[in-house]
Amino acid sequence: MKIIGTGIDVVNIKRLEETLSRQPAVETKILTDAEIAYCRAKKNFLESIAGRFCAKEALYKALKREKDAIVWHDMEIISDGSHPVLDENCKLAKYMKETGLNCNISIAHEKDVAVAHAVVWSEK
Repeated sequence: MKIIGTGIDVVNIKRLEETLSRQPAVETKILTDAEIAYCRAKKNFLESIAGRFCAKEALYKALKREKDAIVWHDMEIISDGSHPVLDENCKLAKYMKETGLNCNISIAHEKDVAVAHAVVWSEK
């Protein structure tokens, strides 16, 4: 296994809430409809929105060279049981499969902050 890159991101949830109150369109700019539905179904939906945002940023950072062609909606972070994964049907997942890349994503949030870490790796 070869590590291609790692990325991490952290978001202040209160600051995100303030941004969304001033610019509600930020949510739909960053998240897909499925991600919004998932997050909005949660009791503390702002934590989930912040976590998804962090995960996308962390994955973007981990991809290094490939990141220039990536836009927000190319990535869709879903939950596979108890952990976040890149939806296999999104544009980025298809690209990664074609190029032999894999990723692992971790999201955590606690009251004021959300954080996510991503590792992109290859079997070759």
